[in-house]
Amino acid sequence: MIPIIPFQKQLSSEWTGGSTIQLFIFPPQSSYAERNFLARISTATIRIPKSDFTSLPGYNRLLLVLEGNLNIKHQEAHQITLHPYDTDQFKGDWHTSSEGLATDFNIIHKPEVEARVSVHKLDTGQQLIFPSSPAYRILFLHGGQGNLLNEFETMIYKERDTCCITPTDSIQFEATAPSILIESTLTINNEA
Repeated sequence: MIPIIPFQKQLSSEWTGGSTIQLFIFPPQSSYAERNFLARISTATIRIPKSDFTSLPGYNRLLLVLEGNLNIKHQEAHQITLHPYDTDQFKGDWHTSSEGLATDFNIIHKPEVEARVSVHKLDTGQQLIFPSSPAYRILFLHGGQGNLLNEFETMIYKERDTCCITPTDSIQFEATAPSILIESTLTINNEA
């Protein structure tokens, strides 16, 4: 069975500046609150004009803006303005603040996890094939709709649903409407 997590079943929580939705955590039994995870993927909606990022020593972060604009300032390093689908990478223990109202896509990961993110914009009828690979691939349908197919079944994939493709799986996405698919790739070195 294709592992789709419908939007309605994703773990959501409020924080002082907005809300967050956990899309994926590895290992599955780990906890963000306990900081015992290797990788976590989430979206966050920032509803206040100025915000400080949670300090996460021992982790790296990869941030992609989905909607709105964010001015990010890393006290220890650089400053950058992010527009939709722009990314920034930084250490979890850097003092990081932002200005702007936005929704972002976050990958928080230990150094032994290599993380990448890609944005795929597809027209109706276009397809993407995700063959088996040594990495976990997490697909988040930011906009549109489509079908996920493997050799056994076809499943409807709706806006804001998430799918985790394990290293042994291969899946195809077929857009049934103009779609924006966010692909995260997590390579866990030595299955840490």
